[in-house]
Amino acid sequence: MNKNKNSFGFEPIQINIKDLRAFTEVAYLIDRPSFIREAKKIREEYGIIQPLQERDYRQWLMHNVGEKMIPSFYRDLEDMRHFCQYESHYDTVFELAVLGCSIRDSDYKHTCLISFLKLPYYLKDSDTQNFAILLTPQTDKKDVISAYKRYKKILEELQSSPDTYCYIDRRIDKRSEIERDRKWYWKRVEGKSYWQIAKEEGVSDRETYDSFYKDRIVKAIKSYKDKLL
Repeated sequence: MNKNKNSFGFEPIQINIKDLRAFTEVAYLIDRPSFIREAKKIREEYGIIQPLQERDYRQWLMHNVGEKMIPSFYRDLEDMRHFCQYESHYDTVFELAVLGCSIRDSDYKHTCLISFLKLPYYLKDSDTQNFAILLTPQTDKKDVISAYKRYKKILEELQSSPDTYCYIDRRIDKRSEIERDRKWYWKRVEGKSYWQIAKEEGVSDRETYDSFYKDRIVKAIKSYKDKLL
């Protein structure tokens, strides 16, 4: 691995999400090698030479991709999401990550209260399976819990079939661990050795590194990489 050369040819996307579960779910998606491969294909097709970073990316699309090609761009994003087997509420995450923009709290919601009078954009004309709990004045807490348990049962049955599987819960580490492991993982992708990573963390003694930090860093990077598969 060449020093300071990113082996993916793709940058780590900035995730500005406070909720740990949401942060983890987004990170495990956009750092997956399969996601990055597909994102690079779309970037190449639409002339996205470098990450846009700015939030006014739609204006960039209008000027550089062109109004006629924008529907095609979003169809390709949707096809990519289907290929990666993710639900429609990830649409904005796919869009921002492919364009190289940071992802904020408002860009990804794994849970929301839905009014059937005004459906969220990602449920309109969606062919993915989504569920909602209908609340009435007579609904109490135990009714909501019971409905949620039925939903989890349905989800388990869906995930047990290769025809309907799309997502499986993973263990969520402490926030400090997931952010640290992600940082070390991307440093390794950029070509840095385990010793270089340790030195950047303030380790200066080689004996201490060999006896403790090397194994810790190797295991942390491997653990993060395994969760991307």
